[in-house]
Amino acid sequence: PTLEKFRVPNACHIGFGRVFTLRGYSVSERVLHAGEAAHVSLFWEASETPAKRYQLGLWFVSEHNESIVLAIREPLEGDYPTDLWRAGQWVRDRFNLTLPATLLPGLYTVFIDWRDPSGAWLSGTPSTGVSLGQVLVLAPPGG
Repeated sequence: PTLEKFRVPNACHIGFGRVFTLRGYSVSERVLHAGEAAHVSLFWEASETPAKRYQLGLWFVSEHNESIVLAIREPLEGDYPTDLWRAGQWVRDRFNLTLPATLLPGLYTVFIDWRDPSGAWLSGTPSTGVSLGQVLVLAPPGG
């Protein structure tokens, strides 16, 4: 569809370096049990043609400021690396995240950021990634 007809949930315009712009996102579940899966969709626009293969990181930060890395990978499970993207192109990436069964119950903030091939975060450090909001994690059923 044309961009005018392309409906993006939680529309936004958040830049990551001069390379990527987050144009929208969705998180399927905001309340889930440890061990269950959440589905995250991210809608990206390439601000310029990426010259490198970047990786996207997604992590939780607990109420006690503890970070739990959930995924660090190339877009679309590595099937469409960023060095193939072109300036102005939109890409939807999806994550199926299974939470660790040992994850303590509590309120967690979901963060994302890009890493360059050296491992450096585009925003500077993982603590300055972009928040996608919070999720409430409950104890596993029967646990």
